[in-house]
Amino acid sequence: MTENKITDLIAKYPKIFPGNFYFECGDGWYEILNDLCHKLQSYVDDFDKIEQPVAGQVKEKFGGLRFYLDHGGDDYVYNLIRDAENKSYNICEECGASGRVKNLGRWMVCRCPDCFTKNEEIINSGSR
Repeated sequence: MTENKITDLIAKYPKIFPGNFYFECGDGWYEILNDLCHKLQSYVDDFDKIEQPVAGQVKEKFGGLRFYLDHGGDDYVYNLIRDAENKSYNICEECGASGRVKNLGRWMVCRCPDCFTKNEEIINSGSR
């Protein structure tokens, strides 16, 4: 994820991403993450007895988003996370357009047709 998107998420949700945080996914999933974090923080802020969820890792794995917590959360929080992760299987990780999971060389990725073709060309040219 680009530095601007990372900085934006950390600034908007400092309780979820305290300190320095590194996102291991593309900009295309920014809206999914922003929506998820908004829902998480709103839920916690509305119910003072819910422990603050704190992200431990956010990354791509097997073509989908993974959002891991270091601590906090309850069943509702984990359902929100699961919903966001499921959405990622239909959103291009690179650009945010409609996509699907495909095999790209040795990797499973979620890409729209245009980004998949671009990535395929990079792999085939040996530039990766």
